[in-house]
Amino acid sequence: MSQNEIPYLKFGYSARLWMIIPGLLMFSCASYVFTHLAINNDRGLLINGIIHLNSIGASVLYASIGAISALYVPLGVLSAYRLIYNKNPKLSFYENHIFIPQIGLTPERKILYHSILAFYEIEMYGHRILEIQVNEGKVARISGTHLSKSEDFDRIVRELRLKTDSIEVGA
Repeated sequence: MSQNEIPYLKFGYSARLWMIIPGLLMFSCASYVFTHLAINNDRGLLINGIIHLNSIGASVLYASIGAISALYVPLGVLSAYRLIYNKNPKLSFYENHIFIPQIGLTPERKILYHSILAFYEIEMYGHRILEIQVNEGKVARISGTHLSKSEDFDRIVRELRLKTDSIEVGA
């Protein structure tokens, strides 16, 4: 993106801290509980009456779940850090492309309008997602929950339709 390009339309677009904190707490607690179970385990484990593990097998399972849970903790901390220090990221419309800022582990995307093959609006459990298919075979998603205002989602869909009026549009 060159420095002299000016977006003609901007929308606040970032994850919410209240969405990150519960996940961070859940994985922290799971890591602690399963590590504690692995260290203090003196019994086996019976899973659905089908899988029987002795005390060593159960300890290995608990330690594995604890370690996997612990791996998610730094990801949550990194996401919270990025959210706090990346002030006010904007989803921006430019003359020839749309810019989607980085959220969590998803990279920032610059999508040229002429490279868009199709886009679909998906509603799932009350959440709206705009899925954009690009000619490199990649898919970009714009989540309505990351927008500052819920009515911005409709504006983004309208603007994308105007910019890409010759492509297939799903609903």
